[in-house]
Order: sequence, then C-alpha cells, then structure tokens
Amino acid sequence: ASSTQHSLDDHLIPRDQVPHYSKSTFWDVSIQWLIKTDQPIHILQNPVFQQMINLTSCANHSVKILTLKQTQQSIIDLFKSNLHELHK
Repeated sequence: ASSTQHSLDDHLIPRDQVPHYSKSTFWDVSIQWLIKTDQPIHILQNPVFQQMINLTSCANHSVKILTLKQTQQSIIDLFKSNLHELHK
C-alpha cells in the first residue's frame, strides 16, 4: 500500500469565490432551487437532504459537486454493490 497522501487542491474553490452565508441568502437559494428543479416543497424536510446540507455546512471551503459522468458512475457502482449484497 502506498503511504503517499494526495493533494486536495484540485477539489477546492478559492475562498473569495464562495458566497457569504446568511439565513436569508440560504432561504432565497433554497426557494430558487425548488423552483428551477421542480422539486416538491417537502424535499427540504427530507432527512437525507438535511444530512447533505449539514455535512456541507461543516466544509472549510466550498464543496465540489460531482460531474454528471461521476454521478452516473457512482450510482451504477452503488447499484452493482447492492445487487452483489443481495446475492450473498
């Protein structure tokens, strides 16, 4: 096993490009997200959505969101893993 540690630099966004947090800005962006993605209002109460928000709020820098291809591959990998677990 390799003991070298890889850099996170490619995954971080400079602090000056991260918008300043405020409750009203968060609410505004949440409403915009609901409307633009045609989400049901109750999605904001979804435990997994809230877990995602809580997790990202602990980040020291902005969070880099996966590309469509990365997201697709992650879902496929998870599906295959779950399918494999079912066959055990």
